[in-house]
Amino acid sequence: MRNFFSRSNKVRKVISSFVVIFALLFLNSCFLLFIEKPVDEDSGSNQTDQALSTQSGEVSYKKYEMIDISSLKKVDEYARSVPSSQAQNVETLTHYLLKPAKSELEKFRAIWIWITDNIAYDVDGYFSGSITSYDAQTAFSKRVGVCSGYASLFKQMADIAGLECQVITGYAKGYNYSYEITTLPADNHAWISLKINGKWYLADPTWGAGYVDYSKKFIKDYEEFYFCTNPSFLIYSHFPDDPNWQLLEIAVDADTFIKLVRTWPIFFKLGFSNLSHPYGRIETNKVNLEIKIQADIPGTKILGGLYFAENGKEAAKVNCQKQINSNVTTWSIFVNFPGKGKYILYIFAGFDRDTEFIGALEYYIEVK
Repeated sequence: MRNFFSRSNKVRKVISSFVVIFALLFLNSCFLLFIEKPVDEDSGSNQTDQALSTQSGEVSYKKYEMIDISSLKKVDEYARSVPSSQAQNVETLTHYLLKPAKSELEKFRAIWIWITDNIAYDVDGYFSGSITSYDAQTAFSKRVGVCSGYASLFKQMADIAGLECQVITGYAKGYNYSYEITTLPADNHAWISLKINGKWYLADPTWGAGYVDYSKKFIKDYEEFYFCTNPSFLIYSHFPDDPNWQLLEIAVDADTFIKLVRTWPIFFKLGFSNLSHPYGRIETNKVNLEIKIQADIPGTKILGGLYFAENGKEAAKVNCQKQINSNVTTWSIFVNFPGKGKYILYIFAGFDRDTEFIGALEYYIEVK
């Protein structure tokens, strides 16, 4: 059975008088999956070293050195203002982008910004079933691509710049993902790794560029989260063929990856952690359930919505309560099920001052 997201691109639900907005793409392969965000794009630089608990311990990661993107604003502005005369071919463009860049980080950043700012997702090719934008040259010349086009173009430009970059292939949780999946499906996505000052980082230019809305139109909406993403965050959505590219101290196996709860960038941006239920599929014989989440950033707020898995209709109201103890904020999400059946629980996040809350987590719950 397909999950609720696969049946509706953009869902508006009023929860406790707040409007919740979703925006996502439901592609079978090389997809984009994003949720509209009110968070400042600079928040991508605040990816901490926290790891989320799993039932077998914690997702373990090598020490992650955060990238300070506040120092890259001039590079970003330069890369977003390249004249068309300098973007007629890949080599000329790359050399132009490198002119003000001094460090490996600045060089990678200039390439990243240009690609995410200029390459749109090939929705026409995808939905017509005639994708021709798999390679770097086609993505560059047509200014559209699928994930392999984004990744291979990035790799080509990095090679010209004399930078170390690898294309990573694997599986990412998108339209075809379901909590009923028990084994890892075939590859459906490509992303990249960057070597900066002798250390590898992960990035996804496809997911960084935008999303496709309910009308199957690509919406350019830059997502900072996917540039040099903390590996302990990315593993919740991206599973590389080569476990070394997880960049974790202890690699997560395929079985654990499939079970891990489905998350979106806002969950990590707002510093949530220590889930009481780290796996996304929950089976219970009880008609009530409590899920706890720790919040590390003051002023955050959580809302919830429970829907029937079969038809997406609202099943019951969700009660979210905040407790503060020794400066540690814990949210408890209380769910009372109307009876036996299968449900989808969406948890939305934002700040107290917000009127729009963003999808952060998704649970599939079977009440027996």
